[in-house]
Amino acid sequence: MPESNEPTVQQYFDEFIQRELEAAPISCGLADPQKGKAIYAARALKAGELIWSERPFVAMQHEDNKDFADCCEHCFVSLINSKDSWDRVEAANEGENDHAKFEDFEAAIDLLQKQGGLSEEESYFNVYRLAKNKVQCVCGVLYCSEACKKAAYDEQHAIMCTRSDTNASPMGHFINHTQVTNEIFQLAAKVIARILSRFISTHDMVHARQPVDMFCKLPWWEVVANEDDLEEGQTMEEYKDCFKNLLSQTLSHFLEGLRDNLEHLAKNDELNGLSVDAVLGT
Repeated sequence: MPESNEPTVQQYFDEFIQRELEAAPISCGLADPQKGKAIYAARALKAGELIWSERPFVAMQHEDNKDFADCCEHCFVSLINSKDSWDRVEAANEGENDHAKFEDFEAAIDLLQKQGGLSEEESYFNVYRLAKNKVQCVCGVLYCSEACKKAAYDEQHAIMCTRSDTNASPMGHFINHTQVTNEIFQLAAKVIARILSRFISTHDMVHARQPVDMFCKLPWWEVVANEDDLEEGQTMEEYKDCFKNLLSQTLSHFLEGLRDNLEHLAKNDELNGLSVDAVLGT
């Protein structure tokens, strides 16, 4: 049996497994002081058995991948347009003596759906239809449905939205900064935005931070600094200072965007009775 975690941490994961993971056959415990927490099977598991599934606290699509595939910015299902897909096939095979047409491609999708015995919504090939229902935020972010758009807005996008597809706002400047430095800063910003959204909803910062506070959090420069990357004559502390300086610049951009967006939400009465300073002060 795994050793017990600190009581509050143990209780959090016990409740999380029951509530969010539908009582999955697992338990969380302490492996040892060096390794920290671990997941254990609570019973014998069958080969191929789904143990659990969960939605991420936050997630993102890599910037370079966006050039090749549109995805819902909330559930990350691919938004494949069958006509666009066919056009890419035709462009790749230009000059070849092929008489197939787009209508043939559509007919093949319909046939494969029927042969699978599933409804259009259940079929794997429905992925080629999802783009027909996509919706777009004013900032250009795509969603597969109004439901996903609203869920993303409520969870973090109200705080992260650039409110312009040209990134002309302060939050847009932050996004531009991450695209030329390190896109992982966007994911970190989403974590902060998700926490603040939870705080705005509940007025309880302990509850809002709980999913993050349950984990060990080393400073970023302690995680990414590697002796193999040191330049000649450079010390590890000097190398870490490079990351600290970058993080300081990034935080400055983010805080400017955060304040601007919170002021926008306050004007629209979307801070649930809180002031901008009350949110930032947490």
